[in-house]
Amino acid sequence: MGDIAVADTDNDGDQDVLLGGSLGGSSKATNLYLNNGNGTFSLLANTVFWATFLSTLDFADFDLDGDPDILITGSISGAQFAAQVYENAGSNSFIPADTLVPAYRTSTAIADLDGDTDPGLVILGITNASNPFRTIAYDNTAMVVAVKGPDAAQATQAWPNPTAGLVHIDSGREGRQQLLLYNAAGELVFQTKANARGITLDLQPYSPGIYVAKVIPEGSPAGFIKLIRGDTRYVNSR
Repeated sequence: MGDIAVADTDNDGDQDVLLGGSLGGSSKATNLYLNNGNGTFSLLANTVFWATFLSTLDFADFDLDGDPDILITGSISGAQFAAQVYENAGSNSFIPADTLVPAYRTSTAIADLDGDTDPGLVILGITNASNPFRTIAYDNTAMVVAVKGPDAAQATQAWPNPTAGLVHIDSGREGRQQLLLYNAAGELVFQTKANARGITLDLQPYSPGIYVAKVIPEGSPAGFIKLIRGDTRYVNSR
């Protein structure tokens, strides 16, 4: 019902821990524990993080200043959800930097989606109490992580997903389009062009893990979708 992420938040050479989730009942917490360097951790007091569950926690240097910033998504209470970026201002001081479309039961991927060296986001999750899952891509523009083509992102679909082999990607647009495939490190691992609405991609040559497909229909905004290249021992087994 929660998540964990690790990073050296204070650049002292050891890994600190961000931990969030349900404490039982209606209680929730998101806490940052600082590594004391001797196998013990100290709670960082007076943080401004949303306390969430059914959530994701991520570290990424969104503003490229050399220290890890934080992304928190998840359920706060009832029908209230969160998707918030916190800037690391140094000395373990975190400040809210940008509020995204709130979501819970989320899955996230962080990568340089447009080749401009800064990390963008793809968030899959439920955005309100009655909505099905949505996939929304965000372009990083000077720490303000703005939605880029949400309609196209929402229209883009892939099946089967997860898969250990072929996956069919449908952008919802007709005509010429380009597909770019990125791994979880933001590296471009494959690209192709097609004159059809759908593109079939073979994930079998790639290692199991998370990938992001960027589909660029001619004359339309780009769409993004997260692909899971599964382990052949568990995907499509009967």
